[in-house]
Amino acid sequence: VLSQKAVCFIHANAGGFADMTFHLLRSAHFLKADSTGWAGYEFPDELEAVAASGLYADKSQTDRLVVDLSLCFRRFDQIPVWHGILSWIYLVTPYTAATFNGLQFFVARPLGDEIDAEISDPSSPSPTSPTSRTFEIISVQLGIVQTRRETGRAKPPNGTHDFEGRNRFDTQVFEMTLRSGDCLAWRCVHRCDLTFHELDATQAALPAINRGTWIGPGRDVEPGSKVTLTAWQPRRYAIGVQAEVQGFNFYK
Repeated sequence: VLSQKAVCFIHANAGGFADMTFHLLRSAHFLKADSTGWAGYEFPDELEAVAASGLYADKSQTDRLVVDLSLCFRRFDQIPVWHGILSWIYLVTPYTAATFNGLQFFVARPLGDEIDAEISDPSSPSPTSPTSRTFEIISVQLGIVQTRRETGRAKPPNGTHDFEGRNRFDTQVFEMTLRSGDCLAWRCVHRCDLTFHELDATQAALPAINRGTWIGPGRDVEPGSKVTLTAWQPRRYAIGVQAEVQGFNFYK
């Protein structure tokens, strides 16, 4: 007599990490957590919905550092801290053939006492509205994305549009480490065909410490260094980012 029972098969994909993966999945199941972390818009449903709502193209062409606080990874309910590596970045772009003249992603960690409140409840108000925000650089993408000059169209369009361009970056090869609370950030040397929507009046009126986007002059970034950004914009980029969870920590 054959009995029916759910069976899962786990194997190593040329990396030899089958045992570690098995223990991680068991831990995630026991802790009611996930083996992946998301920040920004989840792909595909949320990203497609915000794309259909109308987006602006980022038309800036100055060297800049950008940290969108909606792209900070939140902790799981049962676990204070998880850590892992970036795996995929999903973008809505003005055109399918997008232009990236000097795009480099990195992981930034917000510094300050307010970070725990932000991770727990990103909508909670803060008693202060600072004029700057400091971040520690945790890990940096090796190399800079540089498309050919003739890629894409002459310039991004004005106004809001239902953009059809989609791009996906596989970032696992860079082994960009992070933990819950860290944010995806980027440097753009010149033109980068990204898209965003502006926060509504209610969101824009809330303190800038835990929403919106911080921008500052472009510069080389290295792990362990710190950057202070002084310009805040009430915008959220049409980006979704996924991380592979590699472990959990019950101590902050």
